Amino acid sequence: MQTIDLGSKFLFCYLENGVITVKLNRPNRRNACTIEMANGIKRAALIAEQKKPLMCY
Repeated sequence: MQTIDLGSKFLFCYLENGVITVKLNRPNRRNACTIEMANGIKRAALIAEQKKPLMCY
């Protein structure tokens, strides 16, 4: 499993067996997205696009 830093303490991202997983962890705010989190999610999408073929679920 490869861990990927998305630049937010509220996001956990890892790549395993061709699947990239992004987990939001801000339960006290019901996982409401901050600008930092949105940028991290965008970064994950760009990484997924570059590392084809990946499976997305």
